[in-house]
Amino acid sequence: MLTLLQVSGRYADHAVTLMGAYADPARLVMIFQISPHDAQPDLVSVTDDQGGQNSSMGSSTSPGGNFIWHIDVGPRPGAGGIAHLKAEVRWGLPTGNPASPVSALVLKFDLPVHKSVSLPAGSPFHLGSWTVTIKTLQVTPATVHVEALFGGASGDLAGPDHLDLITVLDGTGTPLRGVAGGGQIATGGWLAQFQWMRPVSAGTYQLRFHGNGATHTVNLEVPASSAI
Repeated sequence: MLTLLQVSGRYADHAVTLMGAYADPARLVMIFQISPHDAQPDLVSVTDDQGGQNSSMGSSTSPGGNFIWHIDVGPRPGAGGIAHLKAEVRWGLPTGNPASPVSALVLKFDLPVHKSVSLPAGSPFHLGSWTVTIKTLQVTPATVHVEALFGGASGDLAGPDHLDLITVLDGTGTPLRGVAGGGQIATGGWLAQFQWMRPVSAGTYQLRFHGNGATHTVNLEVPASSAI
């Protein structure tokens, strides 16, 4: 479901090509080819028609040497489900002039945003002394995505002691592979954002919340990936 783009520019003596990208309501992934391969960007910030894409983000390298940047929130589309995006690629490559500031390479492109399917989230529930409200529960072509408010919680619940705060289990009890997780202090508690790799097969999965001395599970009826 990758959209091929081939949007190119130069920074110093490096050629940068945005080869393709994928977007849904929960995720944006961009694949770059950089030549020569002796440097990688430190940051790729993205804006759409409504402003910046503010969320957790990170990078990796493909087996073929391409640079991959992901943002754990989707762009906001306009008419026809198309998002109009501007990516500012920044990194500390030498400019040849020590007095010259490091600037960004700007690449503009349009990208379709694939749709998601919302799943029933149920009513708020107690997890020990916390009240948990599932604010978003959806499957996209790429991920299972949950946003939940842990009412009454304080501090960072995504630390080393809470690696299993939220998990998704298949019918054998095996956790799905996580692709993003974190959160922030919010009004009344802590707001968690987690994503897992979308299973290809339809089936019943368990969304498990574990923390504060308690466990709670929610059944998920995940449709087949071809259903989106």
